[in-house]
Amino acid sequence: MAHRTISYLSPDFRIVHPISKSEPEEDVSLLDLCFMSQSNEATMNVPTYARWLEDQNHTHAYEYFRTMLKILSWQRAGNHWVLKTPHHMEYLDVFLKTFPDAKVIQTHRDSRKTLPSFCSMVAHGRGMFSDHVSPEEIASHWHRKVLRMIQITEDVRSRCEMDRFMDVSYYSLIADPIVQLQKIYRWIGMDFDDQAVNCAKRYIKTNPKNRFGRHSYCMRDFGLTEEDVEKSISGYRQKYQIPFE
Repeated sequence: MAHRTISYLSPDFRIVHPISKSEPEEDVSLLDLCFMSQSNEATMNVPTYARWLEDQNHTHAYEYFRTMLKILSWQRAGNHWVLKTPHHMEYLDVFLKTFPDAKVIQTHRDSRKTLPSFCSMVAHGRGMFSDHVSPEEIASHWHRKVLRMIQITEDVRSRCEMDRFMDVSYYSLIADPIVQLQKIYRWIGMDFDDQAVNCAKRYIKTNPKNRFGRHSYCMRDFGLTEEDVEKSISGYRQKYQIPFE
């Protein structure tokens, strides 16, 4: 139902953020159940809520999140939980306390591409719920938010065992996803056998880039400049050797 509703309200949304009822989706939706997630500020202009959320203790929300994962696992058992949402970067300390055995894979790409791309997704999402969408407001809010997520993640990582984290270049992942998957599986301690390789190859073949259309976006659509974004993330780029795209 949700999938059909989104497709009706925003036919182009799948170009920006491909979704399917038969495929995994970001687990931030489970945090929505506690009304403590980035979903609200991504779909609505609610700056006071966003600031309030940043000052809260998220322990209870993550404990409830863990309970929901257990219930889902009871319904459909599996050996591992694979989680994915940028939200966890902002509350990484709470996440790691809630999931003490978790390992974190962090991908890195030129922020001059990821920021306007994300702003475009937010603009499409807000367009489903609002008659007025301000690209400049979206960019101002999420530029600050992205920097906050990067800074918090870096701070938490500096106080943790390094073997809990694996860094993956977006460009290496795109160039040879099978090799990167092999490295990830090896790091986690899982066997990337022939069946897994064939499944990965089949998925890549049936889900090519831009299969729903090309996602077009640029910084000036949101009042951003390459100079401003680069100045704010230059240290991050240098640390992880992220190339200019």
